[in-house]
Amino acid sequence: MNQSLLQPQAGSKCADRSGLAWFCEAFWRIETDLSLLTRSVGSVHYWPLLRLEALNKLLERVRLYAPLRGANAGLAAKLSRHFMDAAADAPRLLLERFGKLDGIYLPNRVGGGRDHFDFPLHGVGLDRDPGIERLLILYRTSTHNRSFPATRHVARRLTSFVDAGTVIGHATAGRFLGPMIEEHRRINARFRSELGMDFPFDARHMARTVAIFSAQRRLMAGLLTRAQAPRLFVEVGYCMAPWIAAAKDAGMEVCEIQHGLITRYHLGYSYPGRPVVPYAPDRLLLFGPYWEKAAELPGNTRASVIGSSYLDNYKAAGITKTARLAVVISQGVIGPALFDAVATIAGRAPEWQFCFRAHPGESTAAYAEMLSQRSEQPANMTVSPPSEDFSTLLRRAEVQIGVFSTGLFEGMGFGTRTILLPLPGIEYMDEVLDRGEAVLARDASEIPALLETAPTCRDPAKYYSAPVPSITAALSRA
Repeated sequence: MNQSLLQPQAGSKCADRSGLAWFCEAFWRIETDLSLLTRSVGSVHYWPLLRLEALNKLLERVRLYAPLRGANAGLAAKLSRHFMDAAADAPRLLLERFGKLDGIYLPNRVGGGRDHFDFPLHGVGLDRDPGIERLLILYRTSTHNRSFPATRHVARRLTSFVDAGTVIGHATAGRFLGPMIEEHRRINARFRSELGMDFPFDARHMARTVAIFSAQRRLMAGLLTRAQAPRLFVEVGYCMAPWIAAAKDAGMEVCEIQHGLITRYHLGYSYPGRPVVPYAPDRLLLFGPYWEKAAELPGNTRASVIGSSYLDNYKAAGITKTARLAVVISQGVIGPALFDAVATIAGRAPEWQFCFRAHPGESTAAYAEMLSQRSEQPANMTVSPPSEDFSTLLRRAEVQIGVFSTGLFEGMGFGTRTILLPLPGIEYMDEVLDRGEAVLARDASEIPALLETAPTCRDPAKYYSAPVPSITAALSRA
């Protein structure tokens, strides 16, 4: 990497035709002018299912974002696995009787060495809530099975429903293709005139997305209707549209638990003007008051601060900083650029140790190989293994370096000083920079001095406030 790669990116403070902010503004204009949030094919509102992924694909196309570096099986292998998993246990789940339930919880997959606190996520204690006597926990991978501490709750693997819906969706996509061709024509024409490029998905992909959603929704509605719980708790709601739709079909209130960043430029949450958004959760439960105004949420979603015991869980074990240790927090879409930048920075600051931490969606092995193959491999840079507890690493570090990540806010809570690099997505951190809780490195030559002077966060409680005694009681009062 040369120094020019750390020149500021276009963003909310210097908008032009190349930055994340500009693409977001264009998306909002297009979806408003074409009324995309109200358009449907086969009674399915397709735009919320495509919106965020479409933006990311366009950003990859113009090389602002990099493709995720995680493992990715081929379509044939995926469908084979889907069919086998679905045949194995979908019928049993559809017929099972669970008894009286106070809620159903779909945890997000959490990896990266967070096994101590991966249930519940970020210290949000559904399993210990006094208003929940019995919770049905539907988990997507075996990684959750070792983390359920309360025996009165029921845990079942739900992969079968996702898998069965995927198989059915691929088989039935053709019936949605005709009307989707016309929808695609309208959208593509506008993207060409507004952005000078095609919409990243063709009509077949759009029809397949609608078919999979429709099949999964029907299967999930059958399960949720039989379960008869008053609330569904989800994480990463923008990836859970079939479950949210199915829960509303079953008359349940849907509550999304915050899992990460919420910003104006995160299209999973940001809907300027607050329109009603199909398949949005009824409630968004937040870690702290800062997040309430971080983005304009859907008009049919209400935000409530429930707090989190996450930081306190780790602080109770004590915080001991390791002198001159800098942890680098990756984010999949900018990971390779961040890695290259920090490899150069490490050479400029040989008295510091730099530990690169891959995002859970990335391949740690790929970064370890990149480091080993560098012609000038810095002796003071390592790649953190997935088995290393991430939050313990943050507690030890004097400095954290990144672009945008929930991990940066966690590190601020542990008193870790923060340096940000002006790579794509830095717009997410505008307010943090405005408050002086992090410093932006304008070029590589600034980094050695900033390692000594980068600021700490004065008030991390606005990001992670004290947890409410009972989530269900707080929901009833609000």
